[in-house]
Amino acid sequence: MQTTLAGASDRDQSRIAQVLGQLGPGVSAYVAQIADDLIEEFGPSGQTELIRRYAEPLAQLVMMGLLGMDERYAARVGQSAAAQLVGVNGRASARLDDALLELVQEKAKIPGGDLTSWLIHHGRSEPRRETARLARLLLLAGLERGTARISSALGARLIGPHRYQQAARPPLPSAVGALADLLAETAVKRIAAALPDLRLRVPTQELLWRSDVAPQCPESLPVVFKPVRFPLSGDPRWLPEPTFTTVPSAEGRSSEP
Repeated sequence: MQTTLAGASDRDQSRIAQVLGQLGPGVSAYVAQIADDLIEEFGPSGQTELIRRYAEPLAQLVMMGLLGMDERYAARVGQSAAAQLVGVNGRASARLDDALLELVQEKAKIPGGDLTSWLIHHGRSEPRRETARLARLLLLAGLERGTARISSALGARLIGPHRYQQAARPPLPSAVGALADLLAETAVKRIAAALPDLRLRVPTQELLWRSDVAPQCPESLPVVFKPVRFPLSGDPRWLPEPTFTTVPSAEGRSSEP
């Protein structure tokens, strides 16, 4: 099954761009809150690895939140989606499909201010499984491109932008590209403000680089910094009924599975 927007049909790309166009200004604050929470987790240690501990979970938590998932979906969707991006299929793919179909069925009954509700709204006559397929495509595209852009931006800040001058960005629907850029911009701003002395823990020449994505990004970014303890602010990953869009009408939806 298709995992990203590469090779997606014009119709699929149009639907996804249409849905992302519903996002409002609350998204930026949501991304910043999640970034801050992740930084708070590793801040006291004085060291971390930024791809696994920051770039990947930030993209994952944001995309799950935008799609209207709460903590009930966190573990099974997070693990299954991550497995798809490294080429693992089978059971992980089936678990992801089941979770997204469940999400679509929930949102069909009670729509919210989220992307899944708008996918349903714009596809009122289509089967639920088709809507779940589009939700899967949107989730994985956001994870892949969001993580790559965050990783690339962090690498550019730590190493220098000259490493990225020749990196061509792949063609993406403007809304997907804009969301990925928002993730990267916010991620860099929040960590730079919280950890101003952030620096690489290994020599630059020891870093390994991914060749399967663009923009160019490192496989890992081990860093050190002065340990920082932040005031307790609660866990903003799952906000009380987060609203990122207006709420579409529940009328006129198909009940076909």
